[in-house]
Amino acid sequence: MVVALGPEEEVPLDQIGGDEGGFLGAGEGVWGVKCCSVLAHAWYYGGASRTAPTGALFFAMIYLCLICHTLKARMKTQTVKIETLAQDPNNARKHSDRNLKTIAASLKRFGQRKPIVVREGIVVAGNGTLAAAIQLGWTKIAIVNADDMTAQEAIAFAIADNRTADLAEWDYQILAEQLGDLPDIDELGWEKHETDILLNAEWKPAEKEDGEMDRPDRHRVVFHAAQWETISAAAALTGHKDIATALTEICKKCLS
Repeated sequence: MVVALGPEEEVPLDQIGGDEGGFLGAGEGVWGVKCCSVLAHAWYYGGASRTAPTGALFFAMIYLCLICHTLKARMKTQTVKIETLAQDPNNARKHSDRNLKTIAASLKRFGQRKPIVVREGIVVAGNGTLAAAIQLGWTKIAIVNADDMTAQEAIAFAIADNRTADLAEWDYQILAEQLGDLPDIDELGWEKHETDILLNAEWKPAEKEDGEMDRPDRHRVVFHAAQWETISAAAALTGHKDIATALTEICKKCLS
C-alpha cells in the first residue's frame, strides 16, 4: 500500500512504520488471533501428545501470541490528514527556526521514518515534525494513537520523550569520522563552522616516548552540546581551525 505524504510525494506505508498491521509486521491486525487458533487446534488434535507439559507449552505460546497482538494493536501506524491534528498548546519543548528547518530538511530528504504520537487529536510527541510537515505542504502524516493514555500519562510521556534525547551525548570523534565518510553533510543539523572544526580536529592522541608520564600541563575539557555550539561559533570567528588555539585567543582578549 502507498500513501501520499506530501503534495507531490508518495511513500510506501512500510517505510513509515511497517505494513498495514503495524510495527510488528502482523498484517491486517489478525495475526495474533490466527496464531492462537492454530496453536489451540494443534494442541486439541494432538491426541496422545497432549500431555500436561506439552499442553502448558502450547498455552504459554498462546499467551505470548495474545501479548504480541495487544502490542501490535497499540503500535499500529495510521496515516491521517494533518488538518485533523493539533499542536499541543502546553508543549514544554520549544522549536527554534533552526530546529524546524533541520526537521523539514530531514523529512524532505529521507521521508517520515517514524510516526508521531497523538492522543485525542493532540500531538503528544512529534510537535516539531508536524510543524515541519506543514511547512513542506504535506497533507497527511503517519501517527501512532495514544488514546489509551490518561491526560497525565500523556504529559509524563512527552516530558520523558524529550528529556531522554537531552541526556544523550555525542562521541565527537566517531561523529567526525562518520561525517567525513558522507558525500553530503548539508542539512543534517550542523553548521559549517561546527563541521569544519570536527573534520579538521586532531583526534589521534599525542604519542608518548618510552617512560613518559601523562603531561601535567595538558588538560581535557568536556562541553555539553549546547555549550559546544556556542563555543565553536565563537571559535570560528577567530579564523583558527584548532579549537584550543581559538579559545586561547578569545581568553587573552577577555583578559586584556
